[in-house]
Amino acid sequence: MKSMLVAGKERCIRCMHLLDEEGHCAKCEFDASSYKQPNMALPLGTCLNERYFLGKVLGEGGFGITYVAWDIVLMVPVAVKEYFPSGIATREKEGPQTGTLQIYEGKSELEFEKGKEDFLKEARSLSRFMKLPSIVSVRDFFQENRTAYIVMEYVEGTRVRNYIRKNGKMSGEQVLALMEPVIHSLCDIHKTGLIHRDISIDNLMFDENGQLKLIDFGAARNVELPENTITVSIKRGFSPEEQYRAKGEQGPWTDLYSLCGTMYFMLTGKIPDESVERVYADHLVPLRQWEDVKLPMQAKCAIDKGMAVLAKDRWQDMEEFYNELYPDNKRISSYDEVQLPKSFRDTLTQSGVAGLFSKTAIQREFGENMGQTEAKHKKGKWMIAGLILVVMTVGGILLYQNHNSSADEEKSIPVNVAEKTVETAVPTANAVSTPEPTPEEMAFVEIPKVIGKTAGKAKKKLQKLGVRVKIEKAYNKKKKGTVVQQSIAAGTQVKKESVIILTVSRGGKRAVQTAAPTKAPVVTARPKTTKRPQKYDASLDGYLQ
Repeated sequence: MKSMLVAGKERCIRCMHLLDEEGHCAKCEFDASSYKQPNMALPLGTCLNERYFLGKVLGEGGFGITYVAWDIVLMVPVAVKEYFPSGIATREKEGPQTGTLQIYEGKSELEFEKGKEDFLKEARSLSRFMKLPSIVSVRDFFQENRTAYIVMEYVEGTRVRNYIRKNGKMSGEQVLALMEPVIHSLCDIHKTGLIHRDISIDNLMFDENGQLKLIDFGAARNVELPENTITVSIKRGFSPEEQYRAKGEQGPWTDLYSLCGTMYFMLTGKIPDESVERVYADHLVPLRQWEDVKLPMQAKCAIDKGMAVLAKDRWQDMEEFYNELYPDNKRISSYDEVQLPKSFRDTLTQSGVAGLFSKTAIQREFGENMGQTEAKHKKGKWMIAGLILVVMTVGGILLYQNHNSSADEEKSIPVNVAEKTVETAVPTANAVSTPEPTPEEMAFVEIPKVIGKTAGKAKKKLQKLGVRVKIEKAYNKKKKGTVVQQSIAAGTQVKKESVIILTVSRGGKRAVQTAAPTKAPVVTARPKTTKRPQKYDASLDGYLQ
């Protein structure tokens, strides 16, 4: 049985969990006895940056190799991505330079160095998005072995492709709930000028909490490799036609096509026709014609427009698409000119003045940064003090004018968001009154973690918060009757009456056939054009193309 010895303890080379006394992994049950590390990969147990011990390879591509690894500082598994352009470089296999990359004779060292710098630029760009819940975060990056490495959050979960094939297509309600935080995150990423270029059912994964995570930002590359060595990242059915063309203009609309194609698959179980085929003859059945897909017609049409063959016919940015898909919860951009921290803008919009007093709202914006340096710490405290002073002033006036209101009404003081101003909607004798939202419209609740609880207790706890609960059952190794997955991640703020889907274990016995969640035809896999490796690890690939 192959294993890794880290700090005197044997760990599984696939998931990095500790092995039992017999050398088996109870977590993933991976049999490493016949596993062989790919020829160009670093050996099992290699230590990088005096911190990361490498396990098995998660994925290989034309520009690099991704490994699972164990971080001996944070004591957590991570994914380590190595810059390794196979058309330019090879690896020393023996001698004092073992593991170091060497440029092929006749290849440009300048070309290699430019690619490495672009690789590190990707790391710097992604490190800014650590707080986005739907994006795999970058934890570290460094140079070693004459190349560069990016250390990323390691996601243990299931790709959307595998989930749909196993469980059948999803309801419209599920897809909209799961995709909302992903679209939010992409809105923020696109504003920095970065686009993903490789969104698909292989790069969206369900994590252990049932939340979708977008992985692998390595598709965009500026390395000008010769035509016979360049690796083009194309996902059949999900890449728009401009990605097939050398001079195709790409932008947010490129990610929109891929995202909408992924949503189409989740809703119908059908992989969309290739975009280049649709240019000549478009036989794709639009979502608005799928009667068994239960979505508002406006939402169906929004997704259809996002999948328009030509870029000029699609939504031009992710925020425009979001506002059409979620008309009752539009992103408000007028606050951008006010320069309030985003989390405070969101809290103000969603929860009124009372929401700004919450510890969560303050910590979400300043918590991680306040302890980095003394100067930042003091600055953070003064910023918080200033904001709280303003809020307390406004809140005091409102509480004074509403001292006869009930406690529940005080917690949800309505705020009217205007074009460039924030006005409290408190009726006075001289003020022009505006329709006051009901308490139900203004009330938000935080979803707790219910994974591991019995279905009855979880349902009761959620219903107590005013959340609607739907139960789905699936065969699982966990104890029968316990919740193994929740569609909305713990800590998420949602409106009351929102729907959360709980997946409850039927027990370990496998069914002869897994029932689809709706009456749609059973989805069959597309014909395979390439042969998969003998030891194909579906739950862990997708990190690198």
